[in-house]
Amino acid sequence: MSSTETHRSPAFRTSSFLSYKGLLNFRDLGISTAENSQRKKEGILFRSATLDNLTADDVNRFIEEHNIRTIVDLRTSREAHSEAAIDHSFPTTVVENIRPSNLFPVEDATEDANGKLVHQEIHPSSTTAVVRKKYRIALTGKNFERYAVFMSCSLRQKALLIWYLVSCQPNRAAFLVGKEILAPMGIGNMYKKFLIYCQREILETLLIFTNPDNYPIQFHCTQGKDRTGLISCLLLSIAGVPEDIIVQDYAKTQDGLAPIRDEMLVDLQRVGLTDEFADALPQNMEMLLKYLRATYGSVQEYLISIGFDKTLQERVRNIIAADCLT
Repeated sequence: MSSTETHRSPAFRTSSFLSYKGLLNFRDLGISTAENSQRKKEGILFRSATLDNLTADDVNRFIEEHNIRTIVDLRTSREAHSEAAIDHSFPTTVVENIRPSNLFPVEDATEDANGKLVHQEIHPSSTTAVVRKKYRIALTGKNFERYAVFMSCSLRQKALLIWYLVSCQPNRAAFLVGKEILAPMGIGNMYKKFLIYCQREILETLLIFTNPDNYPIQFHCTQGKDRTGLISCLLLSIAGVPEDIIVQDYAKTQDGLAPIRDEMLVDLQRVGLTDEFADALPQNMEMLLKYLRATYGSVQEYLISIGFDKTLQERVRNIIAADCLT
């Protein structure tokens, strides 16, 4: 990494990264991808690892620095910490409990609690209180667990999993899945299965980005690597960022998680996974993009196939792409 550059205390830039105590792998996608290609606006899309470790003071400074309006949490509910300070400023909505049509505006409108279409426009200099919110979308939730994991198990593995779960042995179930299913699958193939079995969740996630009232948006999973990396890839593709820049941004996570690598390796061993799952190697994202081209023709055609049509893609591009300045 390059030497530390002051960036409006308390956040500072180290190369592409913005640093806060308790927050890892945090970067502005506009800055991260602008080093070689000015295709994304700065200050509207941020990615990171979990925000659960931020203190109340950290959260206040985080909001002041970046004016985040919306957080998209890609984890399952069981991964999240209870009573995290961030939740007091960003009330959480579990997306599986609401209609997908509620996630995007019709002619720049959103629905209020009574189903009436309204438009919320807040000028940056306005003194009006900003509505901040968090959506939780379990990107690798029930569908991934059912079809990518359980249905790929042998009869022996299925029997063991069922036994472990009904006998309240979740750690043994997790170890079995990690060692015998996910580790042999590898990260590259796991990403492909995200695309196949998590299509509804991907669509729900991207719909949030169609509403200009939601920006600036921060999105994350636990480490900000796999699930976050996939959504980042799709958003950057919509913005027209070249594939090599998308790969470079993904690979920056290797440095972003370096401070906790030893801890990650211990955690991975505990759940039966190999060291590969701690890494964000360029070939992982290259394999994902190659699969999208070979199977669907392009990222854009994949998105159309899951219901995120050209009109919705254009809505997002008009908000985040640097050549669509407002």
